[in-house]
Amino acid sequence: MLYLHYSLRRVAEVVYRRRTARAGGVRISWLDWSGRGFPVLAIHGITANARAFDGLARAVGTGHRIIAMDLRGRGESDAPPGGYDVETHASDALAVIGAAGVDRCSVVGWSLGGRIALAMAALHPARISRVIALDPPLVTREATRAVLRGFWTRLTATYPSVDAYVERMADAALFGGRNAIVEAYLRADVRRDANGVVRHRVNPRVPELELTAEDRLPTAAYLAAVRCPVLIVRSTGPISASGDAVLPAEDARVLVAELADARLLDLVGANHFSMLLGEPPPVTPSIVDFLAEGE
Repeated sequence: MLYLHYSLRRVAEVVYRRRTARAGGVRISWLDWSGRGFPVLAIHGITANARAFDGLARAVGTGHRIIAMDLRGRGESDAPPGGYDVETHASDALAVIGAAGVDRCSVVGWSLGGRIALAMAALHPARISRVIALDPPLVTREATRAVLRGFWTRLTATYPSVDAYVERMADAALFGGRNAIVEAYLRADVRRDANGVVRHRVNPRVPELELTAEDRLPTAAYLAAVRCPVLIVRSTGPISASGDAVLPAEDARVLVAELADARLLDLVGANHFSMLLGEPPPVTPSIVDFLAEGE
């Protein structure tokens, strides 16, 4: 179901609308950059939001219709008590593209979004043309979990204002530099509660539920069923220290070997965050070229 109420925003020359779909009674918010080209569904990472794709939408302009969803429990989507697993997220994503009037699309997924993209291609092959997976974890190792949990401390903190949150986070080294994309992404991270206190939109239990679901059903469970072309993009830079990569080189090679039609791109000099949140995102040319092969 697509609601008629939407907001209109501008990212440089690219206009998007915020729309809403329903997936099993859960309200899923999504952004629609209505380009003229083949539609691309964009799915963000574990504690991120749809504004992570502002830079990509700006870079591709009207060449593609970018549809970026807020996963359940993130951004402006509902936060039900359960459903934090890739199969449910894949169903939510189908509701979004259905609301958008899209029968078939390519999918760009970042981190957890990459796992969801692969699950969609495996479970719903008729709906997915191509997959671009940015640092999709084959297995989220303990060293990476420790770094991520340190980053997730922001989920329990409170802030006097949205500006205070942005000021605290925007200059973090992991973003690779402060820019307009990072700031817009961070502003979408938080909300002001009924008491006037600014808090992160993501409940800290949500990413832990995602990790538990990954342990039960890892990425490898879907690989053999994925038949469409896949581009795996691996950032070579660490999040904070050597050995904490979301997608280590050896895991990337396993992904490519297990997928029927896949290639690997090492994005040299970028880390897990700057690969998408740079201005412009350094991953953009590779995405555009890969998408063009299917047109």
